[in-house]
Amino acid sequence: MQSSNPISYTGPPCPGNTGRTQNILTDSRSGNELVRNSKPYRAFLLFTFFLVLLFIQLSAPSNGQQEKALGRLFDGTKVFTVSYPDIGWVIKTRGASHASTITSRPVQLEFFDSIKGRKTKAYGYDEVENTSNGFNGKAIIHRPPDVTFRVNDRWEISGMELRLKREVVVTGNEENGGFMSALTLFTNEPWSRPDVDIFAPGMIYGGTENIRQTGPGGMRAYSEGRGIVMIREERFPVPLFCVRFADGSSLSLLNPEPRGGTTKEDALDISRRDVIKPLIDERFQFGSLGEDQTGSWRGDPNEPAGQSLIRNKKRFPALGYWFPGTEGELFAGFGPCNLMRRRFHPVRDGFNHRYQLAIRFGQNEEFPVLVENAWRWAWETVNPSPELQDIELLRTTLLDLLADNTIEAEGRAVMPFLANPTTGEIVADHRNGRMGFISRNVEGADLFLMESMRTEGKRSERFRILGLKIMDTFASLEYSPPEGVGLWVDNGKPTEGLVFLRLLTEDLFYMLSAWERENALGYQHPLWLQRCKEFGDWLLLQQDREGGFPRAWKPKTNEVVMPSTLNSYNAMAFLTKLSEVTGESKYLDAAIRAGELSWKQGQRYGEFVGGTPDNPNVIDKEAAVLSMHGYLMLYEATGEHKWLDRAKMAGIFGETWIYLWDIPMPSDIQDEYLRWKHGVSTVGQQLIATGHSGADSWMSRDVLNYIKLYQYTENKHFLEVAIILLHNTKNMIALPGKLYDFAGPGWQDEAWGFVAPAPRFPGTRRVWLPWLSINHLRGIFDLENYDAALFKTLCSGN
Repeated sequence: MQSSNPISYTGPPCPGNTGRTQNILTDSRSGNELVRNSKPYRAFLLFTFFLVLLFIQLSAPSNGQQEKALGRLFDGTKVFTVSYPDIGWVIKTRGASHASTITSRPVQLEFFDSIKGRKTKAYGYDEVENTSNGFNGKAIIHRPPDVTFRVNDRWEISGMELRLKREVVVTGNEENGGFMSALTLFTNEPWSRPDVDIFAPGMIYGGTENIRQTGPGGMRAYSEGRGIVMIREERFPVPLFCVRFADGSSLSLLNPEPRGGTTKEDALDISRRDVIKPLIDERFQFGSLGEDQTGSWRGDPNEPAGQSLIRNKKRFPALGYWFPGTEGELFAGFGPCNLMRRRFHPVRDGFNHRYQLAIRFGQNEEFPVLVENAWRWAWETVNPSPELQDIELLRTTLLDLLADNTIEAEGRAVMPFLANPTTGEIVADHRNGRMGFISRNVEGADLFLMESMRTEGKRSERFRILGLKIMDTFASLEYSPPEGVGLWVDNGKPTEGLVFLRLLTEDLFYMLSAWERENALGYQHPLWLQRCKEFGDWLLLQQDREGGFPRAWKPKTNEVVMPSTLNSYNAMAFLTKLSEVTGESKYLDAAIRAGELSWKQGQRYGEFVGGTPDNPNVIDKEAAVLSMHGYLMLYEATGEHKWLDRAKMAGIFGETWIYLWDIPMPSDIQDEYLRWKHGVSTVGQQLIATGHSGADSWMSRDVLNYIKLYQYTENKHFLEVAIILLHNTKNMIALPGKLYDFAGPGWQDEAWGFVAPAPRFPGTRRVWLPWLSINHLRGIFDLENYDAALFKTLCSGN
């Protein structure tokens, strides 16, 4: 470890006249000149002078620079500081890979004046001091006429990480002024967007393909914009931004203690699509993570800002953290408009500006490995806490809500397509029930039948009657070819719309499960099995030579409307279950072929695409968890370990959509104007798809799948995921004594947003859909039926 003496930058020394050479001809003890007329002595002195100059040339950087070692990462990468004239001490690392050789001019400041505009400045430290586990860097920056910014950065070196704790204290006032600070990193080798894979949980997975062009990190930021991808922390399930280079090395940035505070003005401004104004407020406690290719944030200490782009040279993009969180480039308005939403803290005497940042250096990681390692690092660092719920109360409440809202007519029964959770109203044009995805009527009927077996008396009788009636209603549809994915309860006619692969494979899976359980109890429902076999046989005729299935067909025909086979994973679980129930291997063979194609088409690289039928072929979480379920089914049916490996990878990508931190709602908005209420933790909710920031509780249904990953792989982390999904996903369900603004117990909203204003404020449609209750119940029932003792343990939190 180095000395703890501070290193103070004093400007460039005079070449050939350093402090050591100035005194070489002076006796250090008495100050008297040495005798100069002795030829042997003169030769000795000249030889010594030559050696000293040679040592200085070999040991010191050129151009008057000074270098000091600060420590090493676990792999031997050197962490050091170098002084530059007129800049100060710059932080560097030097290793063998693209990611491990970086430069940071550590103090980046952007000043804002409502009259004069913005100015970006980059500084080094005035002094650097070694510590027992890292180093401290300090800088004092004067801004005329009488404002001073005192920067105190505490750095820790641990394993393959650097950790920063920054504090900036302001002295003086600037009436119209604001500021923000940043920590930016530049690699020694240039790169551009096509050269790298980026992982930003819930937003960017690899390249720019299969994400919305206008979304965060979408292609338009590069093709029409300036290559700026600064993303507010609240959009992240955890504030994590990773870049993987062609040599397999990576840099990952993480805020280990995010706070996320904001205001009504900021939240309302996010909704603007025309004029965007910079905002200054001390309550902004969110940052932004990302990259900037404009050159505004300086990398090469000897090059003015932006000069690389002006000269059309190779780009050295900045990777960094900006606080508070300026965001862009976003496309909005009535045409292609590049918007930057700039946020600043006030320049006010005594103001304290502080945040943390962790930097992970990865080596020899394929993209899926980077995702796993970086996400696990973030999970363990942020350490999300379970918030235990009363699972039995929730189960009863959610089942009662579903039963109370089931509508009947002429012997048919359906769960309505949607209702208003604040009034409980089911409007006339939604008196229909549908299968799979957001309706899941058949799965709901399966849950009713399970509840009837679990209870006694009138409750048992009620749920059995409703379950059988809904199941028989959907068994009345024909499935070869399918005539629809739902029906109107009042006349029994099929609903309009395309026949999606996902909708039928999902719900008919549970018709098979219900038939299997009922058959074991001696109840005969031959039509249920017949319908499932009809659809399975028809589906096999739709499979292409490579194993793929189309995304959607025209009802009552074999006409393919959406030919993409990227969603073929949807068929794996249903076909495997049909093979299990019937004993016919043809269905399992078809499921295996679909699984092999799905893996080959991109899932082996982490491309889980097209889960949501209303958002075709973008990367989303449902594609990952649906694939996880299918691969687990294939593993259990075949015993082949490759299917478990694929299920594990799908599960890992699926969990990267889960919020690991609690995002506070705007402090100056009352609960009555909020959809997500103050004091309710956001931990456990999940982003839905790339391209936007909508969140929901979809993965509440996947508790058992993560329990199986935990048991099959013996990796306790998957148990932690399952506990979060069992409990935290239910944080905003209305319960007795905690109704929020809902019509009664059991209601909740379909989705929220923890950064966009629409889900925070009234004016948007309040929607409840059957899947909300059904997904929560699926996670509860499946775990209990699989392992009753484990279920009891996890419910109690022991």
